[in-house]
Amino acid sequence: MDGQTKFQIPTLRKTLKSGRYKWPNPEASTGIQYKNAKLGRKQCWEAIGEARRKFEEIASKMKTHLENSCDPLAHTVFWTMYMIGRSREESSPTIMFCGRDKNACNEVREMIKKSGIL
Repeated sequence: MDGQTKFQIPTLRKTLKSGRYKWPNPEASTGIQYKNAKLGRKQCWEAIGEARRKFEEIASKMKTHLENSCDPLAHTVFWTMYMIGRSREESSPTIMFCGRDKNACNEVREMIKKSGIL
């Protein structure tokens, strides 16, 4: 990324599988809890504060990268970020790729992963 610091925000799959990522002071980045989110033992909160600010920077880079480096997909994919963990104290910001077509979501996630943005 041309000498810029990479943002250390994992995607959902990486966070849930590894469990090793630690976000500094996660309590300051967790907003309201989404009680209906079904993530196994993990819980889900709105991302606020520093986590939200970093996501907004990343989201614009992701959008620009996708617009400039790939053809339009047949299905819409959107992305957002939540704080996910077993507790507020153990939560970390996690980007989720969402859409009706699982293959399109995976394709977008892989393009972003290969870009080096995350």
